[in-house]
Amino acid sequence: MRWREFRIKASAEAAEAVTGLFRRWGKGNILVEHPLVPTGDADEYDTPPDAIRTIHTFVSEDADWQQAEREITHAIDILRAFDLAPLGQLDVEWTSEKDWEVAWRKQYQTIRVGLHWVIKPSWLDYTEQPNDLVITLDPGLAFGTGLHPSTQLCLQLLEALPTPPQTVLDLGTGSGILAIAAAHRGAAQVLAIDIDAVAVRTAKENVAENGVAETVTVRHATIGVSAVTSGNENPICIKPSLQFDLAMVNIVARVIAEHADHLGNTVRPGGTLIASGILAERETVAVDALTKAGFTMTARHSRRDWIALQFKREN
Repeated sequence: MRWREFRIKASAEAAEAVTGLFRRWGKGNILVEHPLVPTGDADEYDTPPDAIRTIHTFVSEDADWQQAEREITHAIDILRAFDLAPLGQLDVEWTSEKDWEVAWRKQYQTIRVGLHWVIKPSWLDYTEQPNDLVITLDPGLAFGTGLHPSTQLCLQLLEALPTPPQTVLDLGTGSGILAIAAAHRGAAQVLAIDIDAVAVRTAKENVAENGVAETVTVRHATIGVSAVTSGNENPICIKPSLQFDLAMVNIVARVIAEHADHLGNTVRPGGTLIASGILAERETVAVDALTKAGFTMTARHSRRDWIALQFKREN
């Protein structure tokens, strides 16, 4: 099968808007290349805040790629009019599934996060060291490679919890990386949900690859409110009630704020919420909403322009 590939280089500011656009028309088929530089610590890499990202999406030749091309081109022109510089040229070409898979895999390598986490691409070998917690990952086109600062901050907060949470919700699981990490950390039950059907399939494959399928359940779902996507499969709405010791949400500040009340009804009194994917300039959006929902901030970690917050659910 051939795919119509849309590719553009963008600044960190513009990348968020482009990613949302591509995710809509690519129906979840999206890839963001983050340039990596060594942090100075062994085996650790980071993306500089001013680094240019390359965003890709792929539309099947069986889909209405012509409409997608018209709409994406028009939307990029609008974004360019807002002067979200630098925003590069939109490149569009046909590619085969094999070609983009080979190109996509070149950017990944085994990395270490925190004291114990090791993120290993499924196609690379790694000799496990004592006390390593290894997550074998094939992110596919889902968010959650372990390269992004927001994901790494979540892993570090999860690692630092004094005791393993027994019940965990991973909202917006993406590749399943955080759900798998929670299982490795000692959780008894993990529910991983996402509104993106592509992410759900990818997460299920990664959960199986890591041998945690008995602990982690992956569902095409959201919490509290119904959601409609651009695909043929719409997620179900679940309404958990004060049943999770820990909830993790690594999305963006706006979405976290929109789900704040539902998260307040999801985490048990005394339980913990880890919220990440938050740009520093939008931190108050998430904090204000979560505070109103009954959470008290207990920790704040940052890397570059990204913030990860830990909260306690009050009684």
